[in-house]
Amino acid sequence: MNRRTLRVLAALLLLTVAATALADIGAAGAQEAAGGQFVPGRPMATNRGFHAATTLRDGRILITGGGDGFSALAVAELYEPDRRRFILLNDMTEARFNHRSTLLQDGRVLITGGEIEGSEFTSSAEIFDPVSEEFLPTGSMKFARSSHTASLLIDGRVLVAGGTGDSYGTLKTAELYDPSTGEFTATSDLSVSRSNHADITQANGNVLILGGFNSTGGVSEVEEYDLLSGGFRQVGELDVPRGDHTATLLPNGHVLVIGGVDREVEPGQESPLAHAEIYDPSSGASQPTQNRPLARSDHTATTLEDGKILVVGGFGAGNSVLGLSQLYDVESKRFSMHAFMVQSRTAHTASIVPGGSVLFVGGISTGAIFLGLSEIYERGALPEPTPGPVGAPESVSAVAATPVTEETSDSNVGEVGGFCSAAGYGVGRVYLSLLLAPIALAGLKFKNRRPKKTRTIAPCLLLNRQEKAGATSRRNISNWRS
Repeated sequence: MNRRTLRVLAALLLLTVAATALADIGAAGAQEAAGGQFVPGRPMATNRGFHAATTLRDGRILITGGGDGFSALAVAELYEPDRRRFILLNDMTEARFNHRSTLLQDGRVLITGGEIEGSEFTSSAEIFDPVSEEFLPTGSMKFARSSHTASLLIDGRVLVAGGTGDSYGTLKTAELYDPSTGEFTATSDLSVSRSNHADITQANGNVLILGGFNSTGGVSEVEEYDLLSGGFRQVGELDVPRGDHTATLLPNGHVLVIGGVDREVEPGQESPLAHAEIYDPSSGASQPTQNRPLARSDHTATTLEDGKILVVGGFGAGNSVLGLSQLYDVESKRFSMHAFMVQSRTAHTASIVPGGSVLFVGGISTGAIFLGLSEIYERGALPEPTPGPVGAPESVSAVAATPVTEETSDSNVGEVGGFCSAAGYGVGRVYLSLLLAPIALAGLKFKNRRPKKTRTIAPCLLLNRQEKAGATSRRNISNWRS
């Protein structure tokens, strides 16, 4: 093969790379145009992660507690969807994070457990009254716990199960809260101790408990709380043991389980699962979805009005924080890449807003930055907000948004428009191809020269390595984990 032929082939190769990258850019833009988009929302009064969010009957969203990287928070806020703003409330009765918040049948909200100052766990509970907009103490739980589940039963009581207790041990205990008396009573124990698990209330009123962590690692056992007998029984197993996952009830009664991690290890060594499965309560069996999702944990999964499930944020491969969302189609049982968030985040909350949009609040971004930012996911055009005060939340003189840094991952997926985003990476490949074209062609003239051994590192991978030097992990975010 002569030099001229080699030059032509090299040029064709570089043009192919450039064309492929441009196609990637078009595909990324088409995804966002064909589906939904994330738009910036108002800032909260307080930066926070590992908080709780509960949608009230009137559509407002109650944001409670969490941590700001320094201490547990007693700060609470209400989000008003019609004006798209946050209203600062009087403080909770106790600061807490990794607690649970449950909407009661009478419209009040029960807040249970959590971690408090000094890595201590609390057994306290409190009630939020949406009429007076005040927090009131109620009876305490029998056991101090965090990272538990608190499931509303069809008879109006709340089932509190498992979690992490003193000395960071996992719990088997469960108890029931009666809103009519304001008291907790013990019920039968779980069959397996667990924390960071998921719960699903079924149509028959029974509650499924799926996955979690205990002293032996990830939990695969699925158990069911029987409302009539008041006891737990093991009913099946997940295909993969996992905690910090999501579980979403599907229209046919099956449960979609996404991501998580299969064990708890030292900081920086956790590997989120690129795995999802569908659990069938009738058979107790589980089977993988048609394709794999992105590896992620501590994410959210929200069912949209069209039945699709929006999977957002979380820790990704290499302890990155993900900004790329995915959609799960119930009919095809497949995941597809979707839009980018305004800000990558994990340990956040997702709440359905009247009209079908989704509000994402707080969380943690790359570099252990606790966020005060919110954003809204919308499939169509956002409605115009009702006129009202702009800027900082009410009762707050000024709220400075925390500076954020662009994050990247091994898959070169980051924020929209960034050089290392899906589209930006395509631009980068075009740019690098054109930049290196003369060098590549000229290099063919030196057929008999042996070049020095060198190693080329793509800029996106280099940036990613620099990010990893300060990478976040669930364990080194100032102990915001149980």
